[in-house]
Amino acid sequence: MEEPRKITHEKFGAMLERISSNGFKLENWFPTMDEARRIAESPIENYEFALWIVESNPDRTLTPEQQEVEKFLQKMLMNCTEFI
Repeated sequence: MEEPRKITHEKFGAMLERISSNGFKLENWFPTMDEARRIAESPIENYEFALWIVESNPDRTLTPEQQEVEKFLQKMLMNCTEFI
């Protein structure tokens, strides 16, 4: 397991703001569970990508399968984040 990403709440908030306001909202694509598992193989390397998937378009409607993928990625992010 990779070392967790150590980050302050302020820096996390700034990163989240940058990711969610970059002009590229997730609309026509959503990862499958297999793709999400591949993302989770390197959670620190894919940290911002996973965060973008979860946070870039909070108004989208997800299928039940996509909701499971989102929960999986949220759990991955929680498990590899250490707030300092």
